[in-house]
Amino acid sequence: MSEVSDHPSIPALDLVLDHENCKENCTPAPNGPLPGVHPGVGWHHNLNDETSNPIFTEYLIDGDLEIIAPYFQFDMDSDSPKLLLTRGRRCSVHSHTL
Repeated sequence: MSEVSDHPSIPALDLVLDHENCKENCTPAPNGPLPGVHPGVGWHHNLNDETSNPIFTEYLIDGDLEIIAPYFQFDMDSDSPKLLLTRGRRCSVHSHTL
């Protein structure tokens, strides 16, 4: 492969990198929510590396599913700082005032 992936948890990314300039070989990304996929810049994994426990034990309720949020970030740009939680890329963002 021509490039080394920075995302070892996403093996299919290597295939995309090999064909990123070849539109006929690429599958478009889905437009809907992608739970479990890192949401992007500014988001952190909700996991304490030393204990393997969640940093924030806030539950997200999505239909019948109740899970601990896998990603978090802080919003310090508002009048009252907030903790933001999400399940993944393009998923709902839940906020809690700090």
